[in-house]
Amino acid sequence: MKKLLAVLCSVFTSALFAALVVDPSMSDNCVLLQNAENIVTGKTTAGLTVTVKLGGTQLGSATAGSDGAFTVAFNPGAASFTARTVEVSDGSETKSFGNVLVGEVWLVSGQSNAQYWLGWKDFAGINQEWFADVDYPNCRMYTILKTDSDSGNPSGTLDPNRCWKVFNLENSKYFSAIGFFFAKELYKGQNVPVGIIVAAQGGSGINEWLTEETVKATGFTSGLAGTSRVEPDSRVRTRGVLWYQGETDGFTGQGQTYYQNALPLLINQWREKQENPNYPVLLMSFPQSVSYDASEGRYPAIREAQKVNPSIFFFSSPGSAPGWMKENGTMCGSRLRSDMYGTYADYIVKFIQAYAQEGI
Repeated sequence: MKKLLAVLCSVFTSALFAALVVDPSMSDNCVLLQNAENIVTGKTTAGLTVTVKLGGTQLGSATAGSDGAFTVAFNPGAASFTARTVEVSDGSETKSFGNVLVGEVWLVSGQSNAQYWLGWKDFAGINQEWFADVDYPNCRMYTILKTDSDSGNPSGTLDPNRCWKVFNLENSKYFSAIGFFFAKELYKGQNVPVGIIVAAQGGSGINEWLTEETVKATGFTSGLAGTSRVEPDSRVRTRGVLWYQGETDGFTGQGQTYYQNALPLLINQWREKQENPNYPVLLMSFPQSVSYDASEGRYPAIREAQKVNPSIFFFSSPGSAPGWMKENGTMCGSRLRSDMYGTYADYIVKFIQAYAQEGI
């Protein structure tokens, strides 16, 4: 009878208390954003108090809502190369995550140019030099979308096994090349740990990165689906975002005003989710036009964006300098040779003059 009562008690207790679940953006090898509010989200039993500790020191707490969801905000302090443990506890269960650093965290998002990984087949022949310099234990990457292990082609769905991974030869094969090189430069320039969160999908249109809430709140209906492929920006605090997208929308035939309306919506969405009105957005490219022939009524989208905001600043170039102008002799992951500055500058002047003739 005592055994039966014990079993029944255990079953009854389990039914009352839900298991503690922490969003996978918090995992071993995580990088926290320095000197800023970070958040840990998840679910547990409604009404329980959830605490977050870093290196044994409690930094924040919150009460789980009626649906069990919780968000704990905390500031980890200054950048640190000291590996510590984050403990998330609801009083009855504790989840621990080790080898956590504090430094700079950036989001990389967009379509294929943001997504292409170091081991991609088209990089064969040049990526061996990259793989010779991939061991950066203080740099980590968190890739959100699922990648097919055979082809390397992301499926566009959330990866159920997503977690933070350290920069090394084994992990880097499926790291975003843009994110990888950006992290290395940031690490070398600022001498702090660096975390890169990648949410990118080849061929995706800008509408796939807008939430239903964003579309409904603005009343914008110019073809935007509001289906939001993924929404990492509400669960992780980042310093800013590198946005590399636009090619797909240049060929959709949505019309001249399509992208100029959609991009501000996306930027505002990031800033609202990050609760930072000055959240930096680096535009790594701008949308192409189907045609530059004015007679077809399809002017370059960059010109249309300038009509809305004449002060908007775009960084652009006529393409990467050829490999023979680079320090490492390849197209990617290297700087322009100092003796090539003049040659490349002449080329850029011609590029600027050509755009000026188009009124840009």
